[in-house]
Amino acid sequence: MAQSKMMLLCELVKSENSEFHFVLHEGSHAAIDIFADQIEQLQLEKKWYNTGHILLLVDASEDQELAMRYLLETLGDYNRSYGGLIAPSVTLAVVHHPQTEIPDVYHMFASLLEPPVKVKYFTDLPDAQAWLV
Repeated sequence: MAQSKMMLLCELVKSENSEFHFVLHEGSHAAIDIFADQIEQLQLEKKWYNTGHILLLVDASEDQELAMRYLLETLGDYNRSYGGLIAPSVTLAVVHHPQTEIPDVYHMFASLLEPPVKVKYFTDLPDAQAWLV
C-alpha cells in the first residue's frame, strides 16, 4: 500500500498541549498501526512522556468494524515508562460507529494497562469532546 494511502487510514487532526484527537478512517489493524506511528512521533517530539496526563480522543465512527482490543493493546505498548521517560496517565474517549458493539471487558482491559487508561465509549463526537474537558 502506498505511503499516502496508509496515512489516510488514520490522521492526527488536533494536537494541543496534552490533548490529541485522532480520526481512524477505518477500524483495521493497519489504521491502528498508523495511529501507533503517530503516537511514536509525538513521543519523539517530546509531547508524550513526562507530561503527567494525556487527553486522547479517537474517532472511529466511520467504520463499523473496530479492532478495539488491538487499539488498547497498541496504546499499552506505546505508553510504557522507560528510564527517565515517564508514561502519562491517559484519559481516552473512543467514538465508535453506532452499530459497533463494545463489550464491557474493554473497560476492564483498559484499567489493567500500566499505567491504567481511563476510557469511555461514545457514539456522538460532541459528547466525547465534552467528557474529555
